[in-house]
Amino acid sequence: DEDKQVRFESALALSGFGRTSEGVIRGLINALKDEEDFVRTRSLEELGRSGDASEEVIYALLSALKDRSGVVRREAINSLKKLGQGSVEVINALQKTLKDDNKSVREAAGQALAKLEGK
Repeated sequence: DEDKQVRFESALALSGFGRTSEGVIRGLINALKDEEDFVRTRSLEELGRSGDASEEVIYALLSALKDRSGVVRREAINSLKKLGQGSVEVINALQKTLKDDNKSVREAAGQALAKLEGK
């Protein structure tokens, strides 16, 4: 429907405005609450590309690991991996996702842990 497309295009547009600006990051984080998986996934992709490993962004990515959609959970993992933030909290959360019901989520978690733990 039209509203879904507008929200998706808004997430895309936000990604084009200086990826590290506070307003853009906040907009991308807010889009993680959208009802549509593709809007949340696109927002996670852009957060991962932003280079912003602030506490606010990491917390949002960790929260997305609990999303109902496996695609969204996988993208949250990929974004954590891209940001390279290997805090104890991130490592612990990724280790828990190794038991996810979704195979692609488990595989992404294993790859992210290998990178973040330097293996």
